[in-house]
This record gives sequence, structure tokens and C-alpha cells, in this order.
Amino acid sequence: MKKLTLTLAFLFMSCAISMAHGPGFGRYQGNFGSSLNQGQAASPQTSYQGLQDHQGFGLQQINSFPQEPISDQELYYLNKMVQEEKLARDVYAYFGEKYNQPSFNLIAEAEERHMEAVSAIFERYGLENPVTDLAPGEFKDPNMKALFEDLIERGSIDLGQAYLVGATIEDMDINDLKECLSGVDNQDIRFVFQNLQKGSRNHMRAFSTMMDTMGMTYTPQFMNSEEFQFIINSQWERGPVDQDGHPMEPGYGFQHWQDGQGWQNGGFGSGFGPGQGPGQCPMRF
Repeated sequence: MKKLTLTLAFLFMSCAISMAHGPGFGRYQGNFGSSLNQGQAASPQTSYQGLQDHQGFGLQQINSFPQEPISDQELYYLNKMVQEEKLARDVYAYFGEKYNQPSFNLIAEAEERHMEAVSAIFERYGLENPVTDLAPGEFKDPNMKALFEDLIERGSIDLGQAYLVGATIEDMDINDLKECLSGVDNQDIRFVFQNLQKGSRNHMRAFSTMMDTMGMTYTPQFMNSEEFQFIINSQWERGPVDQDGHPMEPGYGFQHWQDGQGWQNGGFGSGFGPGQGPGQCPMRF
């Protein structure tokens, strides 16, 4: 009877979260595990339809910016970030199946959308995408492959270590995106990277909260501790941001980190609001 009660509770929670995310959010749920087990390719879909379900952060917004020449540095950052987003998606998908945790599945879906967003830039400029047609856990960059295997090994010890791996990935992403944004001036790329960084801050908040429930704390390895503490102690960010990181929807406050000066431009707004359906859920990026 106890097992049945827990099963029903899990199903109810999963349903509520999916409904709160609105149409199309559960598009990838359940597909990652089979892809990981069978070695099937799980590359971004060429239609990028998932972007249309992402609070207005979609192909229309990306295409609204002028096309500008891509510098070698910008191409390097695009290749770097699309592989990092795949790394995050594949790791979270693996742990979602291993531990049967809906939180990992939800964040893996968000990482899939992040991959789609960066991949849309590749398609827009006719660039070769380094993650196209690669199976989960496969990477052209041997260093990324080695990192994937190391993270899987570390997170397979227990659920707490899996959450620790998740926080480490988001810490790395936030820091790497800060570097990328400092070297990118194409507005469409900045728009994508700003929204990826906002999503990573929310992911960090999620993993920090889950670690708190297990009596664990995360020590940042990439960003400085002041920035980390501000992120985990501030409210969830909801809605898309523009190429400078400012909110595109009314009613949402904004702050951004500026090295040496801390957080700038006021506070966050009233936090996340209702989703497009019954209930509320902060895991919409």
C-alpha cells in the first residue's frame, strides 16, 4: 500500500509540473533513457519547434536580429556552448533514468531547448554543427567525451552526488557564458547566450534547493562565491531576456553581475508567476 501511495504521488507531481509548463514541454520526456540505452542519435530537430514553446524565446526572436559576419572567436564560442548544452542534457537524462527523478528529466528538456537555440544560429549562418546526429554521450571533442564520462561516474555514486554534478555543470556553464558574452558582439548570438545564462542560473537554484533537502551544500568551482550566493538566494527568473540580459516581458525585475561592482540595475521582480496551465512551476526556462 505504501509503494502504491508513493507511485500515485509521483505520478500526480509529474502531471502537475508538465501542465504548469504549458503545451509542448513534455515533448522529450521518456526519450532520453531509450536513446542512452540503445545508442540512438538524439540531435536537435531541424524545425526547432521547441523554441516556439519557450515563453517567446524562439526562432522569430532570433531571426529578428540582423545577420552579421561570424568571427573566429564567435564560432569558437558557438561550438563550445552547443557541446556544453549537449553535455548537460545527456548527463541529466542519464541521471533522470537512473534515479527516476523528474527534476533531472525537466532540466534535461530545458537543456534540449538550449541546444536547439544555439543550433538555430548554426543553421541561420550555414555553419557545421558539431553535435548533429551524435548519440547521447557521444562528442567529437575528446575532452568533452572524457568530461561526460567523469561526471557520469561521479554522479552514479548516489543521488546526492548526482545533484552535486548538476550544480557543477551549471557553475561551469554560467562562468563560460560570461566569458562568451564578453567576446561576442553579434546580437542574435548574444540574445541566445543571455537566455542560456538565465536558464543556468535557474538550474543552479534548482540543484541547490535539492541539495539543501539532503543536507548538502555546494562550493562553487568556477564562479566566485559572492555571485554564487546571490544566485541561490534570489528569486527565480522567468520570461525571456534580450541581448543585454534585460527582461522582455513587463513585470519581471532584473539584475546582472558585473565583476568588481556586484549586481546592477535594481532587484528581481515578484518572482515566477503562474504557468500556462493549472499550478505553478519554476522550472520553465
